[in-house]
Amino acid sequence: MTKNCGTAPVILLLYLTLLTACTARDLDLENALTAKLQQVKNSNAPSMDLNEVLGKDWRKVCVQGSYTTDDTFKEYTGEKVRLLDISENEIAFWVFYKDGSTRAAIINRSLMDFLVNRKASGRGLCTSGQNPHISVATYNISGHIYSYVQTSFYFRDQ
Repeated sequence: MTKNCGTAPVILLLYLTLLTACTARDLDLENALTAKLQQVKNSNAPSMDLNEVLGKDWRKVCVQGSYTTDDTFKEYTGEKVRLLDISENEIAFWVFYKDGSTRAAIINRSLMDFLVNRKASGRGLCTSGQNPHISVATYNISGHIYSYVQTSFYFRDQ
């Protein structure tokens, strides 16, 4: 009986390649977006231009929260995607490009959380290329036994 140990790594590599080829997650975008958000947070800037990270070839950016379902995302954004599996400490930026492609980046909420603009009636989950700025808000959170400062971003009204 001969052992064929060489095929297991090849099958695993093929499986991982197929798995990552089907995902919209873009690690380069994730790193660039994280770095820009950190820079904005450190500078206490009131807003950020998404074109500085995304260029000008995008048409819409939407945010996925940790408990968002595919149906809810489609209802509020008008976009049908297979959502990323994220933890409650993460958010996903979905970037929809003019050429029809879609990329996503996962951002840790400890860096910067997302606030929905309540005046936007659900549209607050997205912004368009015509309105590429996101606003940044810093606020104090005080509870019975805790207190901390949280920096969040939200999409401006269009």
